[in-house]
Amino acid sequence: MSTITAPMPTTSTTEARPLGFRPGLDGFYDVAPQLQYHIYRRAEEQFAKWEQYKDAFTTAAEVTAWQRRVRQEAMRALGGLPESDAPLAAETVGRLDRGRYSIEKVIFQSLPGVHVTTNLYVPKGLDGPTGSVLFLCGHGEAAKATPIYQAVCQRLATNGLVVLAVDCLGQGERKGYLDTQGNERVRWGTTEHSYAGYQ
Repeated sequence: MSTITAPMPTTSTTEARPLGFRPGLDGFYDVAPQLQYHIYRRAEEQFAKWEQYKDAFTTAAEVTAWQRRVRQEAMRALGGLPESDAPLAAETVGRLDRGRYSIEKVIFQSLPGVHVTTNLYVPKGLDGPTGSVLFLCGHGEAAKATPIYQAVCQRLATNGLVVLAVDCLGQGERKGYLDTQGNERVRWGTTEHSYAGYQ
């Protein structure tokens, strides 16, 4: 892993002076990326600690215990998940053949009456279990249909992973505040997220 270091301030080559601003800005140091480099350094320290910790695992049981701990901490941070034994009622409403993989257009219910629109990328030629990725989109209005997100999902699928790309509330096909003509009554994205939360 490469180490990212901040550019160091320079002094005049003609004489040694303390660093800092001088007439003509000799000794100038661009402070704009200081926080960014500080975060990089701290992150790299944590990455190094994780590599040492991970490399100390010697049994499958240790890996399983670590996975259990991570899952518990994630659930605790989320405040848990809503309990529901309602069926997903998944429905495939379309399918696209893309050569090395296919895309299934799937709608399911995360809770009764709460429909989730997704694209399921399925590699072709699978002859056994494989890894999977739950792909949550960032702040693109088109969500799962945003070209850069599609490109990521395509690359994952062509490398043998099953990918479920999900439209977030207020984006893609899950805009919730539309008039009878399909126009937004509340702006998509974080505005809609907040508006729903205020209710």
